[in-house]
Amino acid sequence: MNPFEYNEKPTEQMLSDLTRFRELFRGLHDTAQLIVPNSRERSLALTKLEEASHWLNRAITHPPEQQ
Repeated sequence: MNPFEYNEKPTEQMLSDLTRFRELFRGLHDTAQLIVPNSRERSLALTKLEEASHWLNRAITHPPEQQ
C-alpha cells in the first residue's frame, strides 16, 4: 500500500474505534490543561498526545494488508 494514496471510506467499526479513542485523548488533554501548570513540559506532553492520536488513527484506518 502506498501511504500517499487515497484510502477507502472507514468502516463503521473503524469510525466507532476512532470516536472512542478521540474521546479518551480529549479527556487526557482537557485534564492536563486543568491540572498541569502551563509550561514547556505541558506543551510537549500535549503535542505528544496529538502525535499519539495521529498514529493511532493511522493504525485504525490503515490495517496491515492481508498476506
